[in-house]
Amino acid sequence: MESVVQKTFDTQHVHSSWFWWTRVVANSTLSKCVHLY
Repeated sequence: MESVVQKTFDTQHVHSSWFWWTRVVANSTLSKCVHLY
């Protein structure tokens, strides 16, 4: 049971981290595009 909870927690953590990184990359890309114009 403990391992299942740990797996679920790890999965959620990876998803939130991936989502956060996607936002960071998207924001930096948008910033570069704005500065180019």
